[in-house]
Amino acid sequence: MTATNCRSKHKRKILPMLDTLNRDGTETGNSDGGASDRKCAFYTLFQLQGLLKWYAARFKDPMIMDPPAWFKAFILCEALLQMPFFPVAAYAFYKGGCSWIRTPAIIYSTHVATTVIPILAHILFNDFSASTYPGPKTMSERLSLLAIYTPYLLIPVWILLTMLFSETYNPDKEKKRR
Repeated sequence: MTATNCRSKHKRKILPMLDTLNRDGTETGNSDGGASDRKCAFYTLFQLQGLLKWYAARFKDPMIMDPPAWFKAFILCEALLQMPFFPVAAYAFYKGGCSWIRTPAIIYSTHVATTVIPILAHILFNDFSASTYPGPKTMSERLSLLAIYTPYLLIPVWILLTMLFSETYNPDKEKKRR
Protein backbone atom coordinates (compact mmCIF):
# COMPACT_ATOMS: atom_id res chain seq x y z
CA MET A 1 0.00 0.00 0.00
CA THR A 2 1.50 3.33 -0.97
CA ALA A 3 1.17 6.55 0.96
CA THR A 4 -1.30 7.76 -1.64
CA ASN A 5 -3.48 4.69 -1.07
CA CYS A 6 -3.21 5.20 2.67
CA ARG A 7 -4.11 8.86 2.23
CA SER A 8 -7.13 8.11 0.06
CA LYS A 9 -8.18 5.25 2.33
CA HIS A 10 -8.29 7.53 5.36
CA LYS A 11 -9.36 10.63 3.40
CA ARG A 12 -6.80 12.81 5.16
CA LYS A 13 -3.48 14.26 4.18
CA ILE A 14 -0.69 12.07 5.45
CA LEU A 15 2.08 13.66 7.49
CA PRO A 16 4.87 14.94 5.18
CA MET A 17 7.51 12.79 6.88
CA LEU A 18 5.53 9.67 5.98
CA ASP A 19 4.90 10.67 2.38
CA THR A 20 6.40 8.48 -0.33
CA LEU A 21 5.82 10.73 -3.31
CA ASN A 22 8.55 12.08 -5.56
CA ARG A 23 9.05 15.82 -5.73
CA ASP A 24 7.19 15.97 -9.05
CA GLY A 25 4.13 14.31 -7.48
CA THR A 26 4.56 10.84 -8.99
CA GLU A 27 4.47 7.79 -6.78
CA THR A 28 7.72 6.12 -5.83
CA GLY A 29 6.08 2.74 -6.27
CA ASN A 30 5.73 -0.02 -3.73
CA SER A 31 9.22 -1.46 -3.83
CA ASP A 32 9.91 -0.46 -0.26
CA GLY A 33 9.51 -3.94 1.20
CA GLY A 34 6.30 -3.13 3.07
CA ALA A 35 7.58 0.08 4.63
CA SER A 36 4.61 2.01 3.29
CA ASP A 37 2.26 -0.44 5.05
CA ARG A 38 4.04 0.32 8.30
CA LYS A 39 3.83 4.03 7.53
CA CYS A 40 0.10 3.68 6.96
CA ALA A 41 -0.25 1.88 10.30
CA PHE A 42 1.70 4.64 12.05
CA TYR A 43 -0.43 7.22 10.30
CA THR A 44 -3.57 5.48 11.55
CA LEU A 45 -2.11 5.46 15.06
CA PHE A 46 -1.45 9.20 14.77
CA GLN A 47 -5.04 9.70 13.64
CA LEU A 48 -6.38 7.73 16.61
CA GLN A 49 -4.23 9.71 19.02
CA GLY A 50 -5.46 12.91 17.40
CA LEU A 51 -9.05 11.72 17.74
CA LEU A 52 -8.46 10.94 21.41
CA LYS A 53 -7.00 14.39 22.03
CA TRP A 54 -9.87 16.02 20.12
CA TYR A 55 -12.44 14.11 22.19
CA ALA A 56 -10.74 14.98 25.48
CA ALA A 57 -10.56 18.67 24.55
CA ARG A 58 -14.03 18.90 23.00
CA PHE A 59 -15.91 17.15 25.80
CA LYS A 60 -13.49 18.17 28.58
CA ASP A 61 -12.79 14.60 29.66
CA PRO A 62 -9.47 14.63 31.55
CA MET A 63 -9.94 11.02 32.63
CA ILE A 64 -9.06 9.91 29.10
CA MET A 65 -5.79 11.85 28.83
CA ASP A 66 -4.65 11.48 32.46
CA PRO A 67 -6.69 8.68 34.05
CA PRO A 68 -6.77 8.32 37.84
CA ALA A 69 -5.59 4.99 39.28
CA TRP A 70 -9.15 3.78 39.92
CA PHE A 71 -10.09 4.57 36.30
CA LYS A 72 -7.08 2.56 35.09
CA ALA A 73 -8.35 -0.35 37.21
CA PHE A 74 -11.73 -0.08 35.47
CA ILE A 75 -9.99 -0.08 32.08
CA LEU A 76 -8.07 -3.22 33.08
CA CYS A 77 -11.32 -4.91 34.15
CA GLU A 78 -12.84 -3.93 30.82
CA ALA A 79 -9.94 -5.43 28.89
CA LEU A 80 -9.79 -8.67 30.90
CA LEU A 81 -13.45 -9.32 31.74
CA GLN A 82 -15.72 -7.38 29.44
CA MET A 83 -13.93 -7.63 26.09
CA PRO A 84 -13.86 -11.47 26.07
CA PHE A 85 -17.59 -11.43 26.79
CA PHE A 86 -18.49 -9.42 23.65
CA PRO A 87 -17.96 -12.11 20.98
CA VAL A 88 -19.62 -14.75 23.17
CA ALA A 89 -22.63 -12.51 23.76
CA ALA A 90 -22.78 -11.49 20.10
CA TYR A 91 -22.93 -15.16 19.11
CA ALA A 92 -25.61 -15.97 21.70
CA PHE A 93 -27.81 -12.99 20.83
CA TYR A 94 -27.36 -13.56 17.09
CA LYS A 95 -28.29 -17.22 17.40
CA GLY A 96 -31.18 -16.32 19.70
CA GLY A 97 -32.81 -18.25 22.50
CA CYS A 98 -29.53 -19.32 24.13
CA SER A 99 -30.49 -19.53 27.79
CA TRP A 100 -26.86 -20.29 28.76
CA ILE A 101 -25.97 -16.61 28.16
CA ARG A 102 -28.23 -15.53 31.01
CA THR A 103 -25.74 -15.91 33.88
CA PRO A 104 -22.74 -14.41 32.03
CA ALA A 105 -24.92 -11.51 30.85
CA ILE A 106 -26.15 -10.83 34.39
CA ILE A 107 -22.54 -10.85 35.66
CA TYR A 108 -21.43 -8.60 32.80
CA SER A 109 -24.27 -6.09 33.18
CA THR A 110 -23.97 -5.76 36.94
CA HIS A 111 -20.19 -5.37 36.66
CA VAL A 112 -20.44 -2.63 34.04
CA ALA A 113 -23.21 -0.80 35.88
CA THR A 114 -21.27 -0.80 39.14
CA THR A 115 -18.16 0.57 37.41
CA VAL A 116 -20.00 3.29 35.50
CA ILE A 117 -21.76 4.70 38.56
CA PRO A 118 -18.50 5.94 40.19
CA ILE A 119 -17.46 7.45 36.84
CA LEU A 120 -20.74 9.37 36.62
CA ALA A 121 -20.36 10.54 40.22
CA HIS A 122 -16.78 11.64 39.49
CA ILE A 123 -18.00 13.67 36.51
CA LEU A 124 -20.73 15.32 38.56
CA PHE A 125 -18.91 16.02 41.82
CA ASN A 126 -15.15 16.15 41.24
CA ASP A 127 -13.25 19.44 41.26
CA PHE A 128 -11.28 19.35 38.00
CA SER A 129 -9.49 22.68 38.59
CA ALA A 130 -6.24 20.94 39.63
CA SER A 131 -6.36 18.57 36.65
CA THR A 132 -3.52 18.61 34.11
CA TYR A 133 -6.02 18.57 31.25
CA PRO A 134 -9.10 20.79 31.23
CA GLY A 135 -12.15 19.23 32.80
CA PRO A 136 -15.78 20.29 32.91
CA LYS A 137 -16.33 23.50 34.86
CA THR A 138 -19.96 24.40 34.26
CA MET A 139 -22.96 22.19 34.86
CA SER A 140 -23.64 22.25 31.13
CA GLU A 141 -20.17 20.82 30.41
CA ARG A 142 -20.64 18.20 33.11
CA LEU A 143 -24.01 17.16 31.67
CA SER A 144 -22.52 16.99 28.18
CA LEU A 145 -19.79 14.63 29.42
CA LEU A 146 -22.38 12.73 31.44
CA ALA A 147 -24.37 12.19 28.23
CA ILE A 148 -21.31 10.45 26.72
CA TYR A 149 -21.02 7.99 29.62
CA THR A 150 -24.73 7.40 30.39
CA PRO A 151 -25.32 4.82 27.60
CA TYR A 152 -22.63 2.69 29.25
CA LEU A 153 -25.00 2.47 32.22
CA LEU A 154 -28.32 2.27 30.40
CA ILE A 155 -27.41 -0.55 28.01
CA PRO A 156 -26.13 -2.91 30.74
CA VAL A 157 -29.22 -2.16 32.87
CA TRP A 158 -31.37 -2.99 29.83
CA ILE A 159 -29.44 -6.26 29.36
CA LEU A 160 -29.87 -7.06 33.07
CA LEU A 161 -33.62 -6.45 32.97
CA THR A 162 -33.93 -8.53 29.81
CA MET A 163 -32.05 -11.43 31.38
CA LEU A 164 -34.07 -11.26 34.60
CA PHE A 165 -37.56 -10.87 33.18
CA SER A 166 -37.54 -12.29 29.64
CA GLU A 167 -39.12 -15.70 29.21
CA THR A 168 -36.63 -16.44 26.43
CA TYR A 169 -33.63 -16.25 28.75
CA ASN A 170 -35.24 -17.28 32.04
CA PRO A 171 -36.01 -21.02 31.93
CA ASP A 172 -37.30 -20.96 35.53
CA LYS A 173 -40.43 -19.04 34.51
CA GLU A 174 -41.40 -21.79 32.07
CA LYS A 175 -40.97 -24.46 34.76
CA LYS A 176 -43.14 -22.52 37.24
CA ARG A 177 -45.98 -22.16 34.72
CA ARG A 178 -46.18 -25.92 34.15
